[in-house]
Amino acid sequence: MDGFETYLAAAFRKKEVPLTIVTDRDSADFEISGSHETKNAGWAKTIFMGDARTTASASMQVVNLKTKVVAMLIHPTGAAPTAVKEAPPKSWQNS
Repeated sequence: MDGFETYLAAAFRKKEVPLTIVTDRDSADFEISGSHETKNAGWAKTIFMGDARTTASASMQVVNLKTKVVAMLIHPTGAAPTAVKEAPPKSWQNS
């Protein structure tokens, strides 16, 4: 995840999320994976609209490795986490 896992682990520790992070995939119950994409503005957008901003998107999913069920999916649209087939543990929900 290009170093993002370090920030994610720090956030879990800071929020005191009750989980154990392991480095051995065979010992894990869940796996977090993700992707990201960055797009620079094209020449037409820069010239005609005066907008040279770069856009970025990212997605992340949490998969139960035992059942292969996607427990949580965060879409590139920035939408809130979506439970898919299996609700995330209550300890993951914001209070």
